Amino acid sequence: MTAHVDVLDLMSRLKAAEEPFVLATVVRTVSVTAAKAGAKAIIRPDGRIEAGWIGGGCARGATLKAAREALADGQSRLVSIQPENLLEELGVKPGEDRDGINFARNMCPSRGTMDIFVEPVLPKPVLVVIGSSPVAQALVEQARPLGYHVTLAAPLSHFDTMPEADNIVDGFVPDASYRARRFVIVSTQGKGDEAALKAAVAIEAEYHGFVGSRRKMASLREKLAAQGVVAEALDRVKAPAGLDIGGITPEEIALSILAEITIERRRGQRGAPINQQRKGRDFMDMNGQERIEAPVETVWRALNDPETLKLCIPGCEALEKQSDTNMTATVVLKIGPIKARFDGEVELINLDPPRAYTISGEGKGGIAGFAKGHADVSLAEDGPGVTMLSYVVKADVGGRIAQLGGRLIDSTARKLAGQFFTNLGERLAVQPVQA
Repeated sequence: MTAHVDVLDLMSRLKAAEEPFVLATVVRTVSVTAAKAGAKAIIRPDGRIEAGWIGGGCARGATLKAAREALADGQSRLVSIQPENLLEELGVKPGEDRDGINFARNMCPSRGTMDIFVEPVLPKPVLVVIGSSPVAQALVEQARPLGYHVTLAAPLSHFDTMPEADNIVDGFVPDASYRARRFVIVSTQGKGDEAALKAAVAIEAEYHGFVGSRRKMASLREKLAAQGVVAEALDRVKAPAGLDIGGITPEEIALSILAEITIERRRGQRGAPINQQRKGRDFMDMNGQERIEAPVETVWRALNDPETLKLCIPGCEALEKQSDTNMTATVVLKIGPIKARFDGEVELINLDPPRAYTISGEGKGGIAGFAKGHADVSLAEDGPGVTMLSYVVKADVGGRIAQLGGRLIDSTARKLAGQFFTNLGERLAVQPVQA
């Protein structure tokens, strides 16, 4: 924490630099608390409180957990930190959400109550438009007023007048270093289709679209697959891009595409599902808490130990450490009638030892499909020698597995998660992981 840094000045600088952060504001206090209503702090993605003050350790753990979740899903939340007796009077458990409030336990002797509003401030989402067609230019024009940071990638010789994009790249390979949610559209329409599509699928994004017919996309897919482009990457491309609104003009087609992207961008933000499935894709959100009879430091070591993880993950055949933060894994899973072997990579990020990390990974199961996502994991003391583990999982599943339906996928995921924590608890009870 750097209390001498002015919160509002730092907010302005971070927003101008398109850097993600969380603004935490104390909105109510009862009884004795270190911080008072109106206190603010800026929290960075790595868990650092870079400016301001919201209290000591009694509030820090719950606030940092909420900050990580807010940065992950883009949603604000209200955290109410209360002593255990007040939570019991309300009939809620630590970690429970009720009426838009997340409740956490204050274990400090002060036994005060603090309500903290946690608000993520994220960079503008990026729309990457590859191509110089009239539809591409209409996309650039329409996307900026909707709050997108627009990158346009196409040979500059293709333009008579230069569109007003935030970033213009000469060629079909855009800069993908901008850290924000990303949506990619290829709209070359005959001018460099193959090169543009190859560049597009190499970009990590929440949405890939191609302006062209299914027949044209099928032809390009065959050519690129023959060049060694991964089939799963090509299968993620929506073709033709956009909703079917009967659009004819470039402006109408651009509107249909932005409408489809808006569904992806705002998915889950208004409570009611907006067709949670896309063809061949299923999105899964899962969260929960597990009480483990072991100290926080012991659980942390276990969660970072490849041998322990291999023994606890259902169906895990291999888990090898490549570096302090990277592992490779092979897992055999059966979901409904489909059984597949997934080979993947796992990375540990947002490390805050021994309290929290994010585990991010992607696995491919051949014709069965793919799965990718991340889990935010946090640890907190829940009494002497006891740890409360909280997790928030977001995953994207594609291929044949996604066709089984969200209900079966969700129930299987919860069963596997339950089995993992059962295995972990049993192993730690018998043989604690050594430092």
